[in-house]
Amino acid sequence: MAHALKIQLANHKDAAFATAVKLQILGVQSILDRLTLTTTKLASNGKNWEHLELRSAEIPTFWEDRVKLLRVAELLATVYLRLQEREQVVKAMREEENGLTTVDASETLRNQGAWIWGIDVDQASTSVWLALSMHTRTTLLRVAAHVNTLRSIVL
Repeated sequence: MAHALKIQLANHKDAAFATAVKLQILGVQSILDRLTLTTTKLASNGKNWEHLELRSAEIPTFWEDRVKLLRVAELLATVYLRLQEREQVVKAMREEENGLTTVDASETLRNQGAWIWGIDVDQASTSVWLALSMHTRTTLLRVAAHVNTLRSIVL
C-alpha cells in the first residue's frame, strides 16, 4: 500500500507537506471469515510510513452468530468515514497544488518529502502489477480486451 500512497503523493508534489501527512490509503484484507481494515500514511514525523489496523470483524456464517454483524457494520462505517476524510484531504491538496491556497515553496511535499521519491512512479506501478496474481492479471487483460472490442463496435 505504500506504493499506492507514493503514486498518490507523486500527483500532488506542490501541495503542503502538512496536508500530505493527512493522506491515507485504505486496505481491506479478507482471510476466510475475517475482514481487516488497515490504513497506510506518512508518519506524523514525515520520515517513514505508518501502517495501522483500524478494524477487524468476523463475518458470521451461522444465524446464531448474527450479532457479529455489528462489528462488520462498524468496519463499513469506518470505511465510509475515512473515505470522506480522504476526499477532503485530496481536495485541499488539489487547491494547494493549483494555487488556490497559498503554500510556501519550502513547505511543499516536493521540498520536504525527498525521501519518498526513492522509487519512481513508473517503477511503483510496475511492482503493483507484478504483485497481482496471475489470475487477476489475466482477468484484467480480458476486461481490457472486451472494452476495446466494445469501443470498436460503438465507434
